[in-house]
Amino acid sequence: MTAWAYPQTPSVTAGETLTVRVSSRGPFRLLLYRLGSATQFLTASPVYGAFEAPSGRVALPWDAAACDVPIPRDARPGAYAAFVAHAPADVALPQDRRDGAALFVVRPPHPRARVLVNLPLFTYHAYNSSTRDPLGDETRGHSLCTGASAVTLLRPGGGIGGHLCDEADRDAYDLASPRHCFEHWDRKALAWLEERGYDVDVATDWDLHAAPYPLAGYRLLLCFGHHAYWTDRMRARVERFVDGGGNVAFFGANALWSRVRYDVVRATIERAGAWPVREDRLTGASYRFGGGRDRGARPPVPYVVSAPDHWAFAGCDFSEGSAFGASGGLIGYRCDGAPPDPGASARELARADLDRWRESNGSEVFPDGHASFVVREGAGTVVHAGTVDWPRLLARDAAVARITRNVIERLAAGDVASSLVRNGHLDDGLVPVRRAGFET
Repeated sequence: MTAWAYPQTPSVTAGETLTVRVSSRGPFRLLLYRLGSATQFLTASPVYGAFEAPSGRVALPWDAAACDVPIPRDARPGAYAAFVAHAPADVALPQDRRDGAALFVVRPPHPRARVLVNLPLFTYHAYNSSTRDPLGDETRGHSLCTGASAVTLLRPGGGIGGHLCDEADRDAYDLASPRHCFEHWDRKALAWLEERGYDVDVATDWDLHAAPYPLAGYRLLLCFGHHAYWTDRMRARVERFVDGGGNVAFFGANALWSRVRYDVVRATIERAGAWPVREDRLTGASYRFGGGRDRGARPPVPYVVSAPDHWAFAGCDFSEGSAFGASGGLIGYRCDGAPPDPGASARELARADLDRWRESNGSEVFPDGHASFVVREGAGTVVHAGTVDWPRLLARDAAVARITRNVIERLAAGDVASSLVRNGHLDDGLVPVRRAGFET
């Protein structure tokens, strides 16, 4: 890499100062862009002199020059990136840039919208091999997914910049970017939401874990794509949110599959063993009843509808046995299935059988593996779309788009999670953790 960068904290409030750690062989400035339906310039830093730092270790915070950029008070909430530019003409646009780029979120001081979109920062870093390029190396780099005991978030590659350990396993349905980076699923979801006029705030896994402001200020939490790595604290916050009347929609899969522990001092995540209570008790479906296929095109498998009259399918003109999603490869590359004992509150609305995935290499299908579209209703409602590739089809499949609209417009309506409002203040019962790990 000629340059690398990472944010000191993965989110910042509008009006605060963003600190980005940068290593660069030559003089540079930082260009900040908002990454929504369009790429919009926000601001630029002064020109800094060259500061070249060595690559760090996977489990310890890296170190480089601290570059401060004030975020305007009127900056729109959303996902942003800081890009290292070496010349005035270097506009550093973000199309899956592998070096000199750092993803971060701008959030409002308090919940502003009814909907919060959470970016899977811990999953980005679980697959992040930092500066190793697996396309030109026999190994896949050192990451949590390839055996590292812990990985720090204070290094390049948390959604943009750096390299991913599975880059060689190209997505046959989207060659423009590797899986497990922001551009692949999450950018598509945010662009679709913005283009259709949905007003959302954006957070990261770190925000959900560290509780910089209460989750209970929202009506609906949206998770897109691959949300595999969760801490106990993240799960507890979301379960409490749902128990208090909040709603969650997982428009992805492999949700909560990996339990991790967060170390605030080193800003690391490490594996924490199995969940004491199975993850589908929250999500309604699990990878343990589904499957995955990493390589090549997948045999086309449709979702087959079993509950055409459910509100989630309003306007889709479905009847029992109707199918959707096969032609666009909707089912994949990870799928979650409903358990044999979903419980009285959970209902499977559509199912895709994964038996055909067993025909070739690159597949991992569990016994009776299937993908399920599930709705679990109680004090709050949880929707699980059952497939990681759901956001890829948002702009291409009318049924996928209509179902997503139905879920958002129904579950974002009404009051915020009112049972969590105490003494006039929103409270989810968890004290924010200190930020020291991101300030070392």
